[in-house]
Parts: sequence; structure tokens; C-alpha cells
Amino acid sequence: MPGDVSKPPFALRRTGSGGSLRGTGCRPRILFVTMSLDVGGTERQLAQILPAVSSVPADVRVLALLDRGVLAPELVRSGVCVSGPGRLGAPPPRSRVLRALRLIGGIARLVWQLFVHRPQIVNFYLTLPYLIGAPLALLARVPHIVMNRRGLNTHFARYPGARTIERWLHPAIAVFLANSRAVVRQLLAEGAPADRTGLINNGIDLAPFDGPFDRLKARAALGIPADAPVIVMVANLHAYKGHADLLEALAAIAGQLKSDWTLLLAGRDEGAGPSLQAMARNLAIAHHVRFLGQRSDVPTLLRMADLAVHCSYEEGSSNAVLEAMAAGLPLVITDAGGNAEAVLDGVNGLVVPPRDPLALAAAILRMMEDRELASRFGAASRARVAAEYSLAVCIEKHLRLYRALLAGDRPTAAVAPDISVRPSA
Repeated sequence: MPGDVSKPPFALRRTGSGGSLRGTGCRPRILFVTMSLDVGGTERQLAQILPAVSSVPADVRVLALLDRGVLAPELVRSGVCVSGPGRLGAPPPRSRVLRALRLIGGIARLVWQLFVHRPQIVNFYLTLPYLIGAPLALLARVPHIVMNRRGLNTHFARYPGARTIERWLHPAIAVFLANSRAVVRQLLAEGAPADRTGLINNGIDLAPFDGPFDRLKARAALGIPADAPVIVMVANLHAYKGHADLLEALAAIAGQLKSDWTLLLAGRDEGAGPSLQAMARNLAIAHHVRFLGQRSDVPTLLRMADLAVHCSYEEGSSNAVLEAMAAGLPLVITDAGGNAEAVLDGVNGLVVPPRDPLALAAAILRMMEDRELASRFGAASRARVAAEYSLAVCIEKHLRLYRALLAGDRPTAAVAPDISVRPSA
């Protein structure tokens, strides 16, 4: 399995014999807990990282509380033990009752993993698995609990009890991991200790975006003319992803774009699909918009496009943005979470405020009209993602962390880069 290590990326709190296997000859156990292994940014990142973690060396397992999802077979083939309710490789159920029953089954599996399998490290991905699982991990006396936050916790405004539970849990957590400076800042504001809070940027495998590519053939397969302007947005159809703002923005400038412009929307429908399709019809742009659903050929869609848009209201750090950069595309994004750390305004894209369709429309129109600017931004995107968001570096930092925890070391490296300023080009 791939993976190399060097100095751990940030300071850790817990040390001592309770979590160290140094000199015991035992193979350590690391458990990852998430909601699902269906296609999404967090899930895809897990699928890329986990096979490498076994080179710690460790017995690596992942538990999906809700369903094992379509990415599970890929992980099983790579040697990772995957558990959770549902049929291997099947999408999650739509029924709320069935989802609730599956979640209960997933929690039962988590109890078994914690109290019988007894891992040395448990890494919780996303908020709900953390809120459910971390108290159980404390009861099981897991030596090292890692909380991996992948987005800004805006849900706290709706569920104040979640904030209370998280703050109660914070003192017992070995490491808080963030995937953007924005998330680091939020964790520190909540009281997470600076010497236990670390930043590991998402990583992108550039290989699928390299090599020969027949752009005309790819477009022809979707019935898109060779010279038609193509805008792409890769995001599951959640309301907070801002698809409605994009449709409104494009309707405002439709008369100023080339008549055969096309918008490709790739992502699983999470409930917003019917209303978005109706909105496209009401705005008289339905003939320009392709709802493609969940796709396994995202690199192909990106490489055939001229511009990528990501207009989310909240993010940690979007893998879809990084993939568009890997494809050498210019981007128009909203200043949400860590996305504006990857896309620098005026360097490899344009950054606009969230929930502002008119600003979004102006930025898209500028990019579509100034092809020289778009080309320059696209080249800068590719160079930036290769330099700052390498999958190899992402994996290496995770390996440093787990090896340091298992060795009982107390690393002294700085926790994170300077989070008080925007990153520079």
C-alpha cells in the first residue's frame, strides 16, 4: 500500500501506555466512522485515504452507520474491512423509516466495534457520527479519539443541543482535524485547544485528469456541439449547494451568451431535483440545462467544459472545486468555507458572495466573454492544485498522525499554517 511518513503535522495531547503499542508486537486497530460510503466529497476522500492507512501498519476498518454505499466494493477490493447496514454497493434508502432502522443497526455495529474489536484510534468523519459515536468511544475507553470536521457547523443555529454536546466532548478528544483554514478558525472559536487542532488539506489524484482526451468525442456523446460554451457544476442536489442561484444567474444573462450554451449539473438528487427542474422550465432555460444525476465519469465532464461553477452557501473544502482545478478549468465560486482558499480571486477564478445571483451572473459572463482570462485562470488552477492539494501529501500527513498517536509520541510541530490571512498565489 502507498504511504510514507516523517514528522507528525501537529501536537497531540494524549500520550502514555493507554494508547501506545510500542514494543508490544500487536497490530494496532484503527476504526473510521462515517454516515455512508455513497458518492460524495468526504466519502471519495475516505476511499482514497483508507487503503494507504494499512501501511501504518494497522488493521484498518470503516463503519458506515447508515449504509455501505457504492464506494464500499472499491474499499473491500483494496483490503479495507467495511461494515454497516445495507447491501454492499447499494445506494442509501429513501424511506425515513428504513433510514432510521438502518441507523439503529449501524449504532449497534459501532457498539460491537468499540467494546469487542477495541480499536486504539477511532476517527469520526462528519458531525452526526461524532455526536453519536464519541460518547460511546469514551465509555469504551478508546485511547485516541479523532474528530474530523469537513465543513462549517452552520447547523448549530438550528440544533443548539449539538453545540452543547460537542463542547462537552472537546476536552476528551485527542485531535481535531480540519480540511480548511475556515474550519480551523471555527474549531478554535469553539474552544478546541490549538495544540490539538490540525489542518490537512483535501488531496486530489491528478492521474484521471491527465493523458490524451478527445474533447469532441466526449461532447458528441452528450449531443453537445463542438464549439458550444459548456458550464459545469458537480454537486449533489442539496438546497445549500446553491443550484437555484446558478439557474437564476444564467437566466439573467442567457441572452448575452452564445445561443447553444449548455449547463451540466452532475450529482445525486438529495431532494432538490424536482424543484430545480421546475425552476429551469419557469425561467425558460430548461433546454440549456442537463441534469445528469450521479456520475462516475466526472473527469470527462470537467475536461469537456469551459467553466466550472460552485456556488454553495457553506463548505469546508470542496473536492469538486479541486477536481475542476485538476482539469485545468477556470472557476467561479462563492466565498463559502475553504473554497476561496483554493480559488484565489483574480488568480485562478472569480470569487463572489454566496446567495447573490446577480454577482454570480456578472462573474460567469465575464469568464465566458474573456477567453484569454479564462485560459490564464485555467492554467493557474492546474498549477495550484498540483502544488497545494496533492493526494500524496494528504495521505502522508494522515499517516504521520496515526503513527504518532500509536507510538505515544508528543509531537511539537505547529498545528496549522497562519489562519489569520488568506493564502497567497
